Amino acid sequence: MRSTPALNQSVKIGITGLPGAGKSTVLRMLERRGFLVMDTTDVFQELLRQNRSLMEAVRKLLEKEYDIHQPSTELLRLMLPLMFYHQQWPFLQEQVLPSIRTDIKRFLYSPMGSLYRAVEDSLLVQTDTAHLYNEVWSVHIDLDVQQRRLLLHGDSTLMTNSLLQALTLNAGQPTDNGVTMESVPSVVQRRLENNSDIGSLDAQLVQLLEEIRHQRLVARHFM
Repeated sequence: MRSTPALNQSVKIGITGLPGAGKSTVLRMLERRGFLVMDTTDVFQELLRQNRSLMEAVRKLLEKEYDIHQPSTELLRLMLPLMFYHQQWPFLQEQVLPSIRTDIKRFLYSPMGSLYRAVEDSLLVQTDTAHLYNEVWSVHIDLDVQQRRLLLHGDSTLMTNSLLQALTLNAGQPTDNGVTMESVPSVVQRRLENNSDIGSLDAQLVQLLEEIRHQRLVARHFM
């Protein structure tokens, strides 16, 4: 008979990285292995659907700054971190960040469902949620590969050179290709390299889960 791990044995992973780095891919890999998952971009898009004035304000700013009209859903997903790093858009921080922060806390600490949870948290620094996780996985990617992914997954007809450059020039991240969180040393930080080889990325993920297995003694519940 399998014993149920104590709540303090739960695994909470925050996944961060640059736009197009492969965060969603890693999230779905974890979901297939039994993790409950959450994507903060879904929260943002739901807020836009519910708040027409917020959506209209975002559209106007995208038109003004990047000459983007009628952005696709996928393009909005890619631009989410960039929009929040924009210092001239304080209304986003005021209206959106508190909701995202609240939803992350609710998801991670809900007593229902699996103890193993992962959040695609591209706004990890802005939401001040790093301390909520046991581990933060940073997905890294080469510039050329990142640009190809952005053109593939975004709307190529709207992906202007200036926008592509803004998305690939670290999008305001505090390091050259990921995040550092010296202020939360209790959080384990791990790194994944995405070279557009799904097999390689999956192998890295499996290795990280193996490390967690040995450290937390909860191997039987991952696969």
